[in-house]
Order: sequence, then C-alpha cells, then structure tokens
Amino acid sequence: MYIPSALMPPLQRGETEDDRKNLRLESHNGSVDADILLIEGNGEGTTKGPGPLRTTLSLNSHNGSIVARVVRRYNIHIKRQVLIFLQSDMGHRRPVYITAKADNCSITLYVPRSFQGLMSLSSKNGSIVFSEQFSQRVTTFSDMSSTRRCFVGDLGSWVEQDSEWSGDEVVVCSHNGKVRVLYIDEVIEKKEKKNFLSRVFKI
Repeated sequence: MYIPSALMPPLQRGETEDDRKNLRLESHNGSVDADILLIEGNGEGTTKGPGPLRTTLSLNSHNGSIVARVVRRYNIHIKRQVLIFLQSDMGHRRPVYITAKADNCSITLYVPRSFQGLMSLSSKNGSIVFSEQFSQRVTTFSDMSSTRRCFVGDLGSWVEQDSEWSGDEVVVCSHNGKVRVLYIDEVIEKKEKKNFLSRVFKI
C-alpha cells in the first residue's frame, strides 16, 4: 500500500521521511482505542538498521487510556471503532516496533501470538500485568524502578544475532496507570459487581 507524502500528516520535530511512523495515533484529554491489522506489503517501510525494516506504531494519550489490538492475520473479524491496515510481510513477516505512552491513565496492549522480541514497560504509580498465557513466554531481565525489561519468545533467536536486535519490540510508559499485556485472542475477565446484600451474606 503506497500513500503519497502529500496525504500524510506533517513530520514531527526531529522526524524524517526515513523514520516516519507507519501509524501515529494521539489524543489530548481523551482515550485511544484501535484495532491495527498488519497486512502483507511490498517490503517498503521505516526504521532502517542492520536488520529487516520494521513497521512502526506510535500511540500517545494525555489524560486518557490506550487500548490497542494488533493482529497479523487477514481472517479475523473485527468489530471495533477503528480498523487500520498497515504493510507487513506475511511470508518473511516484517517485525513491528510499538511505542505507547499515556499520562494519568492505563495502557492495554493486545499483541499477536507471533510476537517475539524485546519489551520495556514502565508504570509510575501503577502496576505491570501480563496475562497468564503471555507470561509463560516471557524471560525477565530486570524489574526495578517501576520498569520491567524482558524478552518474549525464544531467547535463542536474539543470542544468535550478531548485531543489535531488529525484531519485534515494544516500549510502553504509563504515568499514574496500569500497564497490561496479553494475546490478541484473550479476553479480560470482568469482575462481577456485588450489591450490598451479596457482600454481607457473601453470595
């Protein structure tokens, strides 16, 4: 999918055409809620480096939560507010680089099960939570000063690389809010609210 530069938003300060984000969503005093579908592309993209080009996603919200669902497959039926198509190589799939930052609210990130790479998660005055299924594939390097750094998937795939990591990567920062990460096909169980009598009689 080719989009003429004239139809794209202005470059941010310090940003060039070479490192332009494939997708940038930003909200002031409101939330960001998006379904992002990565589709097969022609090999063009951003984030140049020693490895393959990476599809780059940037999500920012001031005084609002972020919920992002990232999928890599065609045949998932999505019924949400936003559906966005991006380029990705399905044969030799292009890695994805996701950054998300929220002030005074939470961040919930759903990633595809094919995600394999680095994660740096920071939550000041909040918590960092992985789903049970997701946590089974996580190797944590450090968890201190409100920041958790870890690797998801086969750690050997990184050890075998001679150069800097150029695969999937997530960088998340939340101020005064929870950070939650889970797989795209998982469902967050909502706790049923009990009325006064239920709490008294423990039913």
